[in-house]
Amino acid sequence: MRILFSLLVICCSVVLAKAQPNPPQFDCIVGDTLTWTQPTDPCGDLTSIDIYGSANENGPFSLLFNVPVADGARGELTPSESIANDFFYLVANYATCSPSMSIPSDTLTVSSVLVPRINNIRYTTTGTFLDWEFPPDPRVTGFLIYKETDLGTTLIDTVFGTDYFDPNTQVENAGSIYFLGSLDDCQSSSFSDTAYSSLTVLTDRDACASELRIGRLIPVEWPFPFVEAIIVRDRFGGPTDTVVVNNPDSLIVIPDIASDTAYTITVTYVDSDGGSTTALPVDLGEEPFVSNDIIEIAQVTFEPTGWFLRWRWDPAAGYVDTEYIIRRGGQTIEQVATDPDFNNLPAPFTALGLDADFDWNNTEILVRSTDACGVVRESNPATPAIVFAQETGPLTVDINWDLPQADPIELAEWDLRFFDLSGSRLIFASNEETSFVHDVSEVNVREVCYELITEVRLPAVLRRPEARFLWRSAPGCALRTPRVFIPTGYVPEGFTIGFRPRLSLIEGLSYEFKIFDRWGTQIFETTDPFENWDGRYKGKSVPPGNYLAAIRLEEAGSPPVKVDGIFTLVR
Repeated sequence: MRILFSLLVICCSVVLAKAQPNPPQFDCIVGDTLTWTQPTDPCGDLTSIDIYGSANENGPFSLLFNVPVADGARGELTPSESIANDFFYLVANYATCSPSMSIPSDTLTVSSVLVPRINNIRYTTTGTFLDWEFPPDPRVTGFLIYKETDLGTTLIDTVFGTDYFDPNTQVENAGSIYFLGSLDDCQSSSFSDTAYSSLTVLTDRDACASELRIGRLIPVEWPFPFVEAIIVRDRFGGPTDTVVVNNPDSLIVIPDIASDTAYTITVTYVDSDGGSTTALPVDLGEEPFVSNDIIEIAQVTFEPTGWFLRWRWDPAAGYVDTEYIIRRGGQTIEQVATDPDFNNLPAPFTALGLDADFDWNNTEILVRSTDACGVVRESNPATPAIVFAQETGPLTVDINWDLPQADPIELAEWDLRFFDLSGSRLIFASNEETSFVHDVSEVNVREVCYELITEVRLPAVLRRPEARFLWRSAPGCALRTPRVFIPTGYVPEGFTIGFRPRLSLIEGLSYEFKIFDRWGTQIFETTDPFENWDGRYKGKSVPPGNYLAAIRLEEAGSPPVKVDGIFTLVR
């Protein structure tokens, strides 16, 4: 009984399996052609495929035609069948299986696959970025990118992701026009009739009114209305801020910022469905005029021919009626119109007509000019470097100096240089000290002069780059007093080979040296400051005792210097 029952179960299982065969795999509908994969089933041979169609996804479906196996796995719709039906499924017929138990295939449709909308277009100098999302259509497997070119609407690429970079962007063409298409597994495609465009932002800056007007140039209307504009302002050397304009018209007017004019703006227009298009950034640092620009003193320097003034400015500001003003104690002592060459970079160079003796004590200079909006601009006042020299000992000179002052310069370092008839040479370098004691024991000139050479830095501001200049002071000189040192003793046979006074300087001076004995007889005379007395008179050694040395130094135009001294000759 158990064996018989088992055989019955096996037989019933086989019958059930044959009663419900495998369905066909419906592959694609391309145009009016339906294709599928033929099913196989152990219950018997496949004889044909029934094609069912309906105008609606949920039916009712009706049998359109039957395709014998011998005709292959494809079926051609007649024009009437194609027009009347949008949805199709297949049923396989087997020789020995019950047709009523056959499982239908999945339903496919001939309707076009959905096309996505573009979420964002970003226009850059290197190309255009586009991105989108998959549409709610499971049949979509890829996308086609179309672009308006000189040849018309042209397919430029096939994309299987959700973004695309178009490197062939021409900025001067004021944006590019794109269309999207969708692909399915059968390579059937749909083509959007909605055009998306990148845009160009147009700016009109009225510096005198302190406002910026922003317009847009877009080749085609954006598919959805713009509801806001996001303006990102990237300031030169400063913060980045964002301005949001609700319900933007084709023209946006925003107030400019008078104290911070050099920046780049990037404008993004956002539509009512969350999409956006971003224009190429606009560099407002290249605008023709900036109303709030200032003039800055760059240099008050002394050159061999006198004092000169140099300043930094914005060549786009349209300055007129330029003049420099010199004030002492707050009172104007010079006010001179100047016509500088503003093409002289990095700054115009103007002679002040002041010589080295000009007294800068409690004195400052500034530049005044009028910009293109009629606003009078003044630089901050400036003072040059000034050197003071004073003899403080027989062989020392104290030098002090005032460093140059001008906002916003920054002092870098300074060199103190000494110069005489032999030229100029560095004697001291610093970036902190403002005084120096010069040992002049080896300096053989009556007048000693010094100059300060200071390197200053003007930081970059607005559209003006960093600038560096060397400021020179006028010479600071000290007139040395000729000094004579007479030895008090002389031993001709000792270590002293010869007797003569010691001089602090001889350059430019006439010299006369005489020696007298106690009775007033002159026993030696010379005009050579390097000649010694050897302790003889008329070829014979003089006796020990006290003698008088008389020295006379004389400079043209100055009263003579006379020094007498008693010394003792020892033998």
